[in-house]
Amino acid sequence: MSDQRLVLFNADDFGLTDGVCRGILEAMTNGVVGTTTAMVCTSGSLERVSHWQQPVAGRIGIHLQLTDGKPCLGRAEVPSLMIANGEFPRTTAGVVDVALSQVRADWFAQIDRLRSCGVEPSHMDSHHHVGVKPRVIEVYTKLAAATGLPARSTSAEVTERLRLEGATCADLCTTAWYERDPSVKGLLRVIEAGFERLNGRGTLEVMCHPAYADTALAARSAYVWQRERELSVLTSGKLRTGLRALEVEIGSLANLVASARSV
Repeated sequence: MSDQRLVLFNADDFGLTDGVCRGILEAMTNGVVGTTTAMVCTSGSLERVSHWQQPVAGRIGIHLQLTDGKPCLGRAEVPSLMIANGEFPRTTAGVVDVALSQVRADWFAQIDRLRSCGVEPSHMDSHHHVGVKPRVIEVYTKLAAATGLPARSTSAEVTERLRLEGATCADLCTTAWYERDPSVKGLLRVIEAGFERLNGRGTLEVMCHPAYADTALAARSAYVWQRERELSVLTSGKLRTGLRALEVEIGSLANLVASARSV
């Protein structure tokens, strides 16, 4: 565990819609968000990633999918990942009896697809946390180790499994601050509680979903206008002031990698 008090803000769903991309860029340019992860399996996502990527080059990871989109590989190659219409199931409840070799193959294909638009992924996580589902976690942890990509951990158990494989991750990740109290004070309380769980020191990842709500997002997700509220919090000067009061440093992926190498 690091001796620092380092918080890493990472935004999910880059590429989902233009409003999502625009909001994430705002949060990374004028706010505390350091990195984002890109979807490559939803309709139009690759074109949007290509269009919006330049201002945040080097800070885009892969948002691995087994839900909400279409596999990169075809039915002959990954039949267990698809439902009847040839797409992934909409939610993780539909991710059952998947062949792990097919998960691995499509996830490598997703990384290659991201690279095809000029993005070398800087880190990885998974859509709807599907990577930490039972059985699937085996592929997730081994992929992180094989690629050298820092990965999101959602629990102490996942952190241990990632590190046993030789993969890099934050000590702890908080994934639901916006469900509790999507305000500056609410976020600061969650961060303070996170460091208390780490006995005062370590690296804490904060998952977030900043965006400008648009009609395309409303058609795809039930979590729409709330993303604008997240954006307001993540770009607030009061948040930076509060983090300084907590003696917390706003980190980056480079900090995380450096911290891991120094252990």
